[in-house]
Amino acid sequence: MKKLDKLKNKIQSKINNNKKSTLLITILFLIGFIAGTIFITIIAKSDHEYIKEYMNNYVSNIKNNNLNYLTCFRESVISNILLFIFVFLLGISVIGIPIIIFIYFFKSFIFGFTISSFILTFKIKGILFSIIYLIPNLLILMLLSILCIYAIKVSLYMIYSIFNKLEINFKNIMNHYFKILIFSVIGIIVYSLLETFVTPYFISMFI
Repeated sequence: MKKLDKLKNKIQSKINNNKKSTLLITILFLIGFIAGTIFITIIAKSDHEYIKEYMNNYVSNIKNNNLNYLTCFRESVISNILLFIFVFLLGISVIGIPIIIFIYFFKSFIFGFTISSFILTFKIKGILFSIIYLIPNLLILMLLSILCIYAIKVSLYMIYSIFNKLEINFKNIMNHYFKILIFSVIGIIVYSLLETFVTPYFISMFI
């Protein structure tokens, strides 16, 4: 119990120290997610047909076992690690915050859009597919949220220090920041395993 209380207090302390960045990321997620779910209702019907064809092909490949799982896993790991490294590098620049905001908004938008695409294409089954899709993707969004919060904090610290001509303690900043990146990379591997092997398995159960 004491260990759980210590962990709870530590998490609460981190949230309190990053309140503004956490609030910004939370608002971005809600706006991006809602925009993604609504967007599918305002696009042309020809685009609806394209989305349905894409989603049907995805499910059909799962059903017929046509997915190259190792290739999908490798591509997922590489693409996400590159994205996270890019966000990490933006955090140690003075111009990174607008790009970080755009990246996080776009990921949240795609998250909402994909869920609504499942429901548009498969109706009731689409709700089940969406729930299955949620599990690994909430993990990657959580990891990206943590990295973005710290990236924004580091970038603001850099800007503040430069404009006020303060000495920047890179060692302390980078030690903690780099640990977050390493933690994220481990999480990406777990996410990619779930997305590549677990998600298709559970979707195949309801086809």
